[in-house]
Amino acid sequence: MISLGLQQPYERSDAQAPLRPDPSSTATIHSLAMGRAACIVAKQPRARATLALLGDKQFLFSTSGESFLMYRRTGRFFVAMGDPIGVESEWPELINRLCNMANEVKGCPVFYQAEPEALSVYESMGLSCMKVGEEARVTLSDFTLQGSKKSRLRQTLRRAERAGGTFEIYPARSAWSLLEELRSVSDCWLENKHTREKGFSLGSFDPTYLMRCPIAVVRQEGKIVAFANVWQGNEGGELGVDLMRYSSEASESVMEYLFIKLLLWGQEQGYSQFSLGMAPLAGLDSLESKSFWNRAGATLYKHGERFYNFRGVHAYKSKFKPEWESRYLVSPGGLGVPMAIAAVGSLVAGGARGLIAR
Repeated sequence: MISLGLQQPYERSDAQAPLRPDPSSTATIHSLAMGRAACIVAKQPRARATLALLGDKQFLFSTSGESFLMYRRTGRFFVAMGDPIGVESEWPELINRLCNMANEVKGCPVFYQAEPEALSVYESMGLSCMKVGEEARVTLSDFTLQGSKKSRLRQTLRRAERAGGTFEIYPARSAWSLLEELRSVSDCWLENKHTREKGFSLGSFDPTYLMRCPIAVVRQEGKIVAFANVWQGNEGGELGVDLMRYSSEASESVMEYLFIKLLLWGQEQGYSQFSLGMAPLAGLDSLESKSFWNRAGATLYKHGERFYNFRGVHAYKSKFKPEWESRYLVSPGGLGVPMAIAAVGSLVAGGARGLIAR
């Protein structure tokens, strides 16, 4: 249980901020800070802590040095990626400090993909919590390919193996020799999807970042046609994936095959959970909420397929029978919420231009 401590409610500023990334937010993370963060990440059960190793965020460490909060600044928005990482009793300290940092420059604190366990901390500081989607998590001890409901997954395995598909895991820092093959697959994927590299909540093809993680590879007739970098929690903790890419030579179900093999591998290795990532806007019910955002988000989820395959993402992850957990965007609320959403979108898309150019 998180102790709330004696934190003071955040006093919001009404100042509006342009969505210009602060030049300081793109500076190289000091190697000492990255090293400190990496040591804390290695102790965490949750796989999402690995995002700290992406290298595009700043770190705010707790007084004890046992916890940190990762964030980026864009304009006057101080955007944290998720809840703090580390000792839960230190979370209120870090949340309060980021709020104070923003307030000193008449800025706005934002926490993206906050989890339900920490909502009482944010609310005690006068912040508003708005659901933005649901994360799919599979309990690995319960995962099985047996039964009529899993027949499609068994068919995927058989088809992939008949086509010469093989699966392999390369431990962290051991796949340097594969880098050019992986880059070729990644470039092909980006071109076919007519998209660009993302950031902040999603990894990009950065060799230093990728080699910090195990790499899952799918080959067809000996050639790499798909890969993903694997997030690992501590022993017995959670697994997840971040960067997932496949080439035009891959079979249609290659990523489903990769997920199945990863789930089975994680089960064999004694991990407890597997995160399939977030389905944006899932779980927002326009009929049961008076919130404008919930109504708008539910409508976009239902009718916004021309912009993003919201329902398709949810349906795809549902094949693995996960449990769905709500994720939130936390901010001062009010009229600043659309700007906070745009600030997060700008960071994930790699800048304001990325919001337009996919």
